Amino acid sequence: KDYEKAGIIDFFKHGPEYEKLSKAIGKIISRNTIPDLTVDKSIEIILQHSNSLLVLLNKKIITMDYLYKYLHDCRLQIPQNFTKAYLIEKIMEYWASKYNQQIDVAGQDNFLPTGTEHYEQNVFDSGSTAEIKSQEDTGNYPINVMSKEFSTWFYDKLNKNNLSENDFWEDASCYLRLMFPNNVQQQQQQIEDTQTFGKTNILDFFTCFKSKYKIYFNPNVCSEGVQGRMDQHGLVCVLTCGTVHTDQSCLGIFESSFGLMRDLFSENNWKIKYLKILIRQMTVNSLPTLQNCESLQDFMTLTQSNDELL
Repeated sequence: KDYEKAGIIDFFKHGPEYEKLSKAIGKIISRNTIPDLTVDKSIEIILQHSNSLLVLLNKKIITMDYLYKYLHDCRLQIPQNFTKAYLIEKIMEYWASKYNQQIDVAGQDNFLPTGTEHYEQNVFDSGSTAEIKSQEDTGNYPINVMSKEFSTWFYDKLNKNNLSENDFWEDASCYLRLMFPNNVQQQQQQIEDTQTFGKTNILDFFTCFKSKYKIYFNPNVCSEGVQGRMDQHGLVCVLTCGTVHTDQSCLGIFESSFGLMRDLFSENNWKIKYLKILIRQMTVNSLPTLQNCESLQDFMTLTQSNDELL
């Protein structure tokens, strides 16, 4: 996105320590093969080889101190119990607000580093390049593209309480598990399970759930956080993970799986056959990925297909 590109440039030119950080990342990406690496060249390399803003800002080398100071200098309010995931989210919101209108008027080129040439050298070794290309190819599989679109659509509607009965099959099922520390024995997890059947009951459940807990979901829509699989029954399985928030803080993470099937009598639209959501209250230091979601590992073993979805 254009505003993300503009924000990255602003971030790495925020001051001497940020410029030094950009050079360090540029050297890592280029395997230290570029002599006299400038700040502009480093930023250009970062922009060219960073497919995801979330993944970039979540790198260990970009510590919470950099993120916090940047937001503080931009005069944005930050709660005391912040996490790295929260800081990243606030930065993305700030950039969207700051640059969207400017880019629409001025155009993308005004935000590129000045005095730099297009960087065409392959700075990755052959093994790394093959791995990155493989991830990109997999991300472009029709089932993964659809899964990303569905996850964005579903959680946006859930956050806004806009889900409708038409989004579910008549006999749809919903299973939700809450896991949070026991107030008496903090080392133990307290678990609450809820299972609901039928599209009307599912909508009623989500209405009550959102009213009670006042939380919203922030899915990790990178390829590491959203993928699709086809199960043995022919259902499209959408796997999604992300963070859970209130207005004030990040509460923890969520892991979810959906079974989708087309409805031939409803313009062949995809509808939800089942959904399972696990919410785990915990301290979040980085965005969750599917590889680290215990409840989704059985799905992750299913084969991905590059076939068109029928």
